[in-house]
Amino acid sequence: RLQLQRPAEIREFEVIARGELAARVVEVQLSQGSREECLLGEPRFEHAATLELVRYGTGCRARQRLFGLCSGQVKLIIREPSVVAPGNPFHQVALTSVSMWGYEDNSQGRGLDSRKLLTEVDFGDSQEEVTKVLMDLGTPLDLIPLDEDSEQLVGVDAGTQALIRELKRRQDQLIHSGKFGEAQQLAERVQQLTLLGRELQGLRNRSANLLASHGRRRGLEEAGLLEPAIASIEAKRLEIAALYDTDWWLDVMSSRFGVAESTL
Repeated sequence: RLQLQRPAEIREFEVIARGELAARVVEVQLSQGSREECLLGEPRFEHAATLELVRYGTGCRARQRLFGLCSGQVKLIIREPSVVAPGNPFHQVALTSVSMWGYEDNSQGRGLDSRKLLTEVDFGDSQEEVTKVLMDLGTPLDLIPLDEDSEQLVGVDAGTQALIRELKRRQDQLIHSGKFGEAQQLAERVQQLTLLGRELQGLRNRSANLLASHGRRRGLEEAGLLEPAIASIEAKRLEIAALYDTDWWLDVMSSRFGVAESTL
């Protein structure tokens, strides 16, 4: 999935794929409903377009104009390799880059901004080397991000980013120790934290926008409605941090204890 900064009107989409993993068909689905539904839970998705990639040069490409309203998330369903290659016995598929253009909601009551590039994700030239190893191992590609630092932490709040980095260092230690089952479980927790961090950052941005656009009194009232959701996400994050006895958790608890003592 791709997370947009704000709701948008999608007008054009482009996908590029190269190598033996090049996909033939990509289905684009856009999230519907309110921005809060998109941030707080599983949004409802509607089909927007089906892109059929065609050969060009050494890769495949599809670029299509469309019209679709999106509340903040874009889901790509990648199907069918463009060619049946002996080096891809599991018929796995991947994309090299994704670009999307349209009109972003300015969230200030003035309608839509001018047309712009809404998002662009480039998985880089290292994709082929990584995916070749994964195919040799028979590992599904969607289990392992291709560029964790630049892609996984996009839109995640700073606190959750720090926790994720600590857990990923521990994950590396587990892998080096041959504890692959524990490493996989930890990877799933990191993915959960990534989603929580994006939701948390989105809610905080929404709260700040309310304060800026509605004045202090009304802004505080409307921002206060988001506090239960923010507190719930922070509690889930703290629970995961405590489960692995992280330094991040110790720092948070020490800070809270210090604040509590200072008020006595």
